[in-house]
Amino acid sequence: MRILLRPKLLVLALLIGFAAPLSQAQDGLLTAVPSDAIGFAVVHNLTDSSRSIEQVAKLVQAPASDLVQLAKNFTGIQKGLDEQGDLAIVLTTIEPSPKAVVLVPVSNNAEFFTALHVNEPGTDIVEVQLAGKPALVGQKGKFAAFAMSTDRDTLAQFLASTTNLATDAPLTKWLDENKISVALTTNGIKQLLPKLTHGVRTIQTQLRQAPGVNGPSAADALNMYLDLFAAAESEVQQFGLGLRIDSAETVELVKRVQFTPEGAWAKWAAETKANSKDLLAGLPSAPFVAAMGGVVPPGATEHLMKFSVQMMQNQPQFKLTPEQAQKYVELSAGLMTGVHAMRMVLGVPEPGTGLYSKMLAALSVDDSKKFMDSYEKSLAGMRDFIKETKTSAIPVATTKRIKLGETEVLEVSMNTSNMSKLAPAGGPDPQKMMKLMIGPGDELKVYVAPADEHTVVMAYTSIERLKNALEFYKAKKPGLSGDAGVAKVTAALPPGSQVVAYATLSGVADVVR
Repeated sequence: MRILLRPKLLVLALLIGFAAPLSQAQDGLLTAVPSDAIGFAVVHNLTDSSRSIEQVAKLVQAPASDLVQLAKNFTGIQKGLDEQGDLAIVLTTIEPSPKAVVLVPVSNNAEFFTALHVNEPGTDIVEVQLAGKPALVGQKGKFAAFAMSTDRDTLAQFLASTTNLATDAPLTKWLDENKISVALTTNGIKQLLPKLTHGVRTIQTQLRQAPGVNGPSAADALNMYLDLFAAAESEVQQFGLGLRIDSAETVELVKRVQFTPEGAWAKWAAETKANSKDLLAGLPSAPFVAAMGGVVPPGATEHLMKFSVQMMQNQPQFKLTPEQAQKYVELSAGLMTGVHAMRMVLGVPEPGTGLYSKMLAALSVDDSKKFMDSYEKSLAGMRDFIKETKTSAIPVATTKRIKLGETEVLEVSMNTSNMSKLAPAGGPDPQKMMKLMIGPGDELKVYVAPADEHTVVMAYTSIERLKNALEFYKAKKPGLSGDAGVAKVTAALPPGSQVVAYATLSGVADVVR
């Protein structure tokens, strides 16, 4: 995932992708990080990172500290510090309590340790005063390794380690691209996820013992996290977050996940092809709050619906047997039959009209006529399902065919007056939230129509919006993907991504206002 902020464009873009180009990295930090470390955080190239952060801070009128001077003030050292080096904190263990070692880059050992009023440690550990407090320091390659005065054994084991992460070329390159990084290693994943699982189970026990009727349902709702952690423990080897800032003051928050080789998630990622199509095609250029586009991988819809149904079953208002839940998954997946890409834009609404009043979607499908038939059939099946199971908490959508000129349109209507039944324990009222989405009244309408043989367009609340969207699509104009601001941000993103999403700060401000 990437979050980009261009202050001049006021555009925020989110990206999820599997293919990101990586530059050549410099060797260094990972030679000092033991391969059995839990994880680490690093500031790459102190001077460069400090300069970039200060420039961005000035643009947004926020205070910023000089990282180099901060490091000097922390250590009390004015000479011998490598100001182009990497500053890091390495988490070495979490059992029985967290222990860490700080790595400070050194350019001149004699000057550096003289400033600490000690001789060069060599292979030993020496006691020093750091920021007015007792600490321990040793040498690890071109780094000074600091630890708390009570953690001599931790520092000794760190210095004695003969294995490191320097052979991990992809991780090295990724770190080199970031100004600041936080990474969990394979060892960290294996140790931290069981602890998170234990923490969730402890919370569940407390919720089930709490007075009132909402405790058990709230506890059950946490099961999805247990499932996620259990799967990730065997499927994920590394996880990282990084901050990047380029010469145009574009700020990026990037995510890196390395899957376990031969795992199910790794296989799914390997089978995902790099995208070469315009993920915003068919969306008109106009002021917007958010826009997104993405490829729909085979089987993704069914997996998503299974996850949604699992969440539903953890709520008391949904009482579905395993067989009923499976049927609901199949019916819901039918709504996306033949869809292999989708785009959506949430425009800036007029006051009092609801967020959905400027919402449009375009779907790339195998056959638009077959999609229309399948969509209508699936909704009819869901209505029958609700009657059979007497699940009144699931909203019912009705359909009818109407004409827009020569185009046949499917009008989908949903009454939202009973949405309060969907409210989770202690959660917000869905009916009140729906009012914000659709505006006055209790009925949500969606108009669906084929734009060509392989494209379907959806417009919310107004058939006039559908008419305009169809006319725009058939005119084959560049639209949102040709917007100057969006294009500039898109140019900063790596090619081949399967999902992109954008949000304009000005659009968000308009909605709030």
